[in-house]
Amino acid sequence: MPEKKEEYKFQTLHCDKCKDWLKLEFKNFDETKDGIRIIVPDMPILVCPSCGTEYNSDWTKIFFIPWIIEESKKRGTKLFKGGMKKASETRYDLCKDVNFKYDANDCKMIPGLHSQFAKEGFFTPVFFERKVLHKYLSFDEYRVDIAGNTFGTIFHNDDWYLSFGINRNGKVFCWLGDLEEKIPQKERQYLLSENVESDHDVASEFYAATREAEFSELSNESMLLKTRSAFEELCKNKFKLKVFDYEKKEYEILGELVRPVNWNEKGVIHIINCLTKLCIEALDSESLKTEIKGLDGQLDLKKMGGLKLFEKWIELRSKKLDAYNIMKPFFVLYDFRVVLDHKLSDQEAKKRLDFCYERLGISNNPNFERLYDKIIEGITKSYSEITNVLG
Repeated sequence: MPEKKEEYKFQTLHCDKCKDWLKLEFKNFDETKDGIRIIVPDMPILVCPSCGTEYNSDWTKIFFIPWIIEESKKRGTKLFKGGMKKASETRYDLCKDVNFKYDANDCKMIPGLHSQFAKEGFFTPVFFERKVLHKYLSFDEYRVDIAGNTFGTIFHNDDWYLSFGINRNGKVFCWLGDLEEKIPQKERQYLLSENVESDHDVASEFYAATREAEFSELSNESMLLKTRSAFEELCKNKFKLKVFDYEKKEYEILGELVRPVNWNEKGVIHIINCLTKLCIEALDSESLKTEIKGLDGQLDLKKMGGLKLFEKWIELRSKKLDAYNIMKPFFVLYDFRVVLDHKLSDQEAKKRLDFCYERLGISNNPNFERLYDKIIEGITKSYSEITNVLG
């Protein structure tokens, strides 16, 4: 009986040891394969940023190294020296009207990006500064749907749409083929203004959904963003209300809503600050005041801040909505942030923190993790309730 061949295991973008996402790095490669010493000073290697484990790409294992061995044997040499810079500079027959910066090695070396069913180079990632989103979040002709912490889609009226990811370095990226096929040349020119060199990291829900077909259940943080986006869209379409003001660059932290790992002050303060910016500080007070005056011109709004204005708007919009309870998690978020900022005495901070627990019904074993979960759950529920009742 012939010996059964071991089935080839294709490389994924996940570390076999710790399951973290891999990223592409260019490292010195000096190994001997089949009697041939191979030296490549800038070999693209898949590296796990968490545990440091390195992997060769399928292209390297299946095509590049076997080709080197074959050519070296033909020439009767035991040593191969070469570089990958020329491969990086390859230009694909896509977006030729706009000279986007990208690295062709990304498409070859990153698992899932080379496809025999798409035009060559289609899934090459093209990277942008995160502030590229500012335009799309600020003008009424655009809509941004957030499908997760690191996955969104830009819509322009009924003309076109473009999906994007946000990687671990906060860079926005799209596929080169989508930039060619889905948006007009004028829009490509705008995107070019924020185009940056590749950092070779596509780890994101966008990659998982579009190249791994991994439609996993949304995290609680992603669900909050999704319901917030739906609420914002309702306000814009039904009431012509610009409920959020993105001039303050809240868009820059859209990809940073990640559940904390350490449940101490240092571990939670960043995401609490991010939540505060997105859900409280981003409220457009002037737009809310204008809207409220149209509903009740007798109200004195001078001393009302963003949260109180938001509460009053909810109250006036529908008697079916319990404005006080809807706003409760927002006010708790605000107070929690004040506690973490150390602007209170220890006694005052404890009193306010206890009041946070009390308002969200946390009596047994109160701690930061339970409070955080209740805030996320509460704000998500509030956005959904407003949208469902007013929609």
